[in-house]
This record gives sequence, structure tokens and C-alpha cells, in this order.
Amino acid sequence: MLHELARRASHTALLIGGPSVQREVLERIDKLIRAQSHASVVIEEIVVIETGAASQCSYAWITPTAAGQLGIREITLFVIRPDLYVALRSDNNVIDDLAAYQRLLVSGCKSTASH
Repeated sequence: MLHELARRASHTALLIGGPSVQREVLERIDKLIRAQSHASVVIEEIVVIETGAASQCSYAWITPTAAGQLGIREITLFVIRPDLYVALRSDNNVIDDLAAYQRLLVSGCKSTASH
């Protein structure tokens, strides 16, 4: 599944809502991440995943068992690099952590380009 979701030329963000997360909360964080990522060239795609049964989810979904195996309780953000390695996992401050990761990549690219 990860291979199918993240096969891109740039980074893919997977925003996953745990079993107790309200859809409205997930939607709000999705909008914030999209607004933040719109100005960046780092994130190519954002995939939102809900925990629950397929018939109850309006986004992509995973089972509560799978969420538990991944240690997802509330909101978790994974950023997947183009080579399919996990570049970032954030379980608490997903917006701030994503911004810090994007700044790190952009500053690293500038440092590399100047040498």
C-alpha cells in the first residue's frame, strides 16, 4: 500500500487519524498542511487516511488493528521520501514538525547548491 500511495518524484505526506479522531479535526489539519505545503516544493501529495471501516470513511482508510500496530492513537503524520523511506514521523505537533522538516530540506538544498 505504501508503495502505491507514495510513488512520486517528491515527498508524500500521509496524514492518519487514529480511532478516536473526529473527521472535522482531520479535515482541519489536512487544510492547514495543504496551505503550508502549497508554498513549498517539498510535498508533492498529501494523502489523508482515517481509521475505521471502509463504509464509514470518506478518505482512504486503515483498520483500527493496523492503526494500533503503527502506534497511531490520535493524529500522526508520515512524510515519505521519493525513495520510499520515512523521512518524518510526527505524533504531536504535525504542523510545526512538517514546517521544520521543510525548512531543513530547503536550507540543505541551498547549502549544497552553494558549494
